[in-house]
Amino acid sequence: MAMMKLRTFLSSRHEHALEHTGLLDDVVQDPLLEERMVRIRAQITAAIALHAKLAEMGFQVAMTIDLAPLVKAAEEQEIVSRREAKVLMQINMEANEAKHELVFLPRA
Repeated sequence: MAMMKLRTFLSSRHEHALEHTGLLDDVVQDPLLEERMVRIRAQITAAIALHAKLAEMGFQVAMTIDLAPLVKAAEEQEIVSRREAKVLMQINMEANEAKHELVFLPRA
């Protein structure tokens, strides 16, 4: 089980701002951390790759790594098939679940 402290991930400015909250040095445990990170990395990687592909093909794309609108644009431009778009949206959904749900079912 992954154990961490908030202080580890903060800039000195944020650390200073949160010094009196009591949150910085509490040990946090997350048995799902590795699965969370895999899902989030997959989402970000897919978004960056899709953004690059759209830009490379000359399409105007917003400077974002929000995967859902990138998938929609790629499907509209027929860069990805409906099936491929569904897979990308599944990746997006799983990452959002990992980011926003305290408990979720790991992938099989």
